[in-house]
Amino acid sequence: MASILRRGDSYSVRFKYKDHAGRICEGWESFKTKKEAQDRKISVEKELLDGTFLIPDAMTVAEMLYKWLPIQSSKHKWAPKTYTHTVAMIQNLVVPYLGKKQIQKVQTYDLEQFYATLSRTPRGLYKQGVKQTLTDKQKRQFLTGASIREVHAMLKTAFSYAVEWGLLLKSPIPREAPKSTSEERAIWDEKTMLAALQTMTDPTLHLAVHLSMILSLRVGEILGLQPGDIDFDAADGRGTITVGRSLQRTEKAALEKTDPNQIYHIFPDQREGSSSALVLKKPKTKKSSRTLYLTRPLKEELLAWLEKLRQDELPVEKAIPAAQESADVEHISHWLKKYKDKYAIGQCSCRLQQRVRGEGTGDIEGEWCIGVGDMADFLVQTGRGHYVELDEVLELLERAEKMGYVHQITNIDGEDKIFAICNCAVGVCNALRTSQLFNTPNMSRSAYRAHVTKENCVACGRCVEYCPTGAAKLGQKLCTKNGEITYPKQELPDAAKWGPEKWSKDYRDKNQINCYETGTAPCKTACPAHVPVQGYVKMAAEGRYMDALKLIKNENPFPAVCGSICNRRCEDACTRGTIDQAVAIDEIKKFIAEQEMHADKRYIPEIVNHLGTGVDLPQKIAIVGGCQFRRRIFPAHLLDDFSPLCGKGIYLPG
Repeated sequence: MASILRRGDSYSVRFKYKDHAGRICEGWESFKTKKEAQDRKISVEKELLDGTFLIPDAMTVAEMLYKWLPIQSSKHKWAPKTYTHTVAMIQNLVVPYLGKKQIQKVQTYDLEQFYATLSRTPRGLYKQGVKQTLTDKQKRQFLTGASIREVHAMLKTAFSYAVEWGLLLKSPIPREAPKSTSEERAIWDEKTMLAALQTMTDPTLHLAVHLSMILSLRVGEILGLQPGDIDFDAADGRGTITVGRSLQRTEKAALEKTDPNQIYHIFPDQREGSSSALVLKKPKTKKSSRTLYLTRPLKEELLAWLEKLRQDELPVEKAIPAAQESADVEHISHWLKKYKDKYAIGQCSCRLQQRVRGEGTGDIEGEWCIGVGDMADFLVQTGRGHYVELDEVLELLERAEKMGYVHQITNIDGEDKIFAICNCAVGVCNALRTSQLFNTPNMSRSAYRAHVTKENCVACGRCVEYCPTGAAKLGQKLCTKNGEITYPKQELPDAAKWGPEKWSKDYRDKNQINCYETGTAPCKTACPAHVPVQGYVKMAAEGRYMDALKLIKNENPFPAVCGSICNRRCEDACTRGTIDQAVAIDEIKKFIAEQEMHADKRYIPEIVNHLGTGVDLPQKIAIVGGCQFRRRIFPAHLLDDFSPLCGKGIYLPG
């Protein structure tokens, strides 16, 4: 019940209520006349009885909006761009005018006045909530009616949440949204579009505008397209293009607040300390994922464009994602074209000096360095190398790629000039040694960074094996009984004082450590041949049987034999067995191995050595358990007896 107390010339209504936490509180409301106090006493008693009493709350408009923002973003799976835009509206268009006002004191009249104020507000008056100094010209450029209507829509949604939370009995938002005027857009006809295309000499711009005009694609959708999205044979040969991704630049702060499932890929920064990131994301709405039909001229232009890409692409560049953009100088093809028809191959000076110093190389000396331009002439004239054709250069680059070497260009001759392309082994290269020994990887960083899509990774370990700097390591992909494992990040001199205590003097050995101390998949660890079990099991589940077979034969040349006699240590270690039964790994391996019983599906690993791919070395050696030599160095023969003197040589494919 409520009571009325006279306090001087005013009357106070005193009552008790429970707050949101269920605690009993005492409320006071003052009035000038006794009649007003009596009316309020009656109404507050009724509200307390029927549950319509509005619990007093001092929450401000700003506090309410920042409480509503993450809830709305998560509920509707906002894109990072939507989140950033909404934050900007709150910071720059609402908080400066209504932010400090308590929401329970906001009236419809206040919002009408607020909209009127916005209509007289210059664009850009506030940035990140800070008032800006504008020029006279900027002061005459006011907010559009569309922007004010957008603010109205946001507040309408936010205040409806405040009603649901019990902070308000009803929303104070005006029924009618602010009026806005829009200018009629001029629509180009076919002749105008054709004339515009004819003025464009840049083939990239021409294709982008053509896609936009014919298929009504947004800029981000065009940038997110990949060759696999095009089916030239679909629709009875007319051709279709599937839109399912968008490339956008967005604030990193927004990425942390939005649904990560909306993002396919986050590209590495091109500038250190950038506050934004380039992301490949899902379309804005479900309807945005669509399949569109090509016109004949557009189909022909796309075919010509893709053919040009294939001609320009080199084997060592194929690992770069199709959506990745990079400076032309980062492509080896740029330099090979620049120094056309003047190439020479010579001996690697770093490998040579390691032998002269008596340290060895851990690598076979050979002709790994490519001289271009004047350097090519120098190598030949001094007897250190010989001229080669482009095909031989490409073969050497591809072979170096398979050996896990690092391609480096030497650009100390000046801007847009080089004199050599090196294929470096980290253990011997003097240039890479600088960053590895002093533990400063940014000194030799590339414009490309390796990123792993967790859902697609089968943990086969190939990237770890080929990474020459030990930057990638195998670990546990799944959670353990103690939770998900977190892995250490490399300390960099950017954020710490650097001295000899930070150096990595035994970097050659450390770079060979390919697994974290927490270990990798238990099944792989238990396998005596260390075959990546989890990798071929997942590939088999995806129907990629030949890929699974190749993965097995990289470590074990006898999958069919071992599948029949294996004692299944991997199944003993399988963590699924702690729940019900272990995965039938051995049966899967036998099924995969059966694919090789058919000659058309037989897989024979290629030989890769310093002489070339598929080239046999003239020397012959016998090693017990040396099956790996067939894959990387020597051809292998299987002896049907332990004694080489009486054994009959049988050629073993793979």
